[in-house]
Amino acid sequence: MGISRSTYYAIPPNNSASAHKRESEAALRSAIENVVAEWSAYGCRRVTHELRRRGIIANHKRVARIMREEALTPRRVRRFLATTDSDHAEPIYENLAAGFRPCGPNQLWVADVSYIRLRSGFVSSGRPKRAPSSATR
Repeated sequence: MGISRSTYYAIPPNNSASAHKRESEAALRSAIENVVAEWSAYGCRRVTHELRRRGIIANHKRVARIMREEALTPRRVRRFLATTDSDHAEPIYENLAAGFRPCGPNQLWVADVSYIRLRSGFVSSGRPKRAPSSATR
C-alpha cells in the first residue's frame, strides 16, 4: 500500500469511536461523582469497587485520574474516639507524684488496671509496676 502500519491503524479524531469514548468518559465521570457524593470518604480504589458493585467496570488508575482531574478528594475520617468520661460524679483524685522526680529505684510505684469484658460483666486485671527512675534513663 505504501503507508506505514501506524498510519493505516490510526483512528481519525472526528470518528464515531472517539465520540463514543468521550461519551463513555462522561458517563464514568458522572457515576464517580454519584459515588463520591454518597460516600465522601471513599478514595479511588473504594470508588472503583463500588462502581464494579454497581456493574460499571473501570480500572482504578482511570478512576484515580478522573478523581484527580475533577478534584474529588476523599474527606478524611477522624479515627480517634474519646473513651474517657471526665464529666462524672465520682471523686477525682489529685496526682500525688506530679512534682516528684525519682532519683533511684523503688521510690515510686504505679498500677496498671485493665478491664476485660466478659459475657457476665467486667473483670479487672491489675498489676503494680515500678515507675522509671531518672537514674535509669
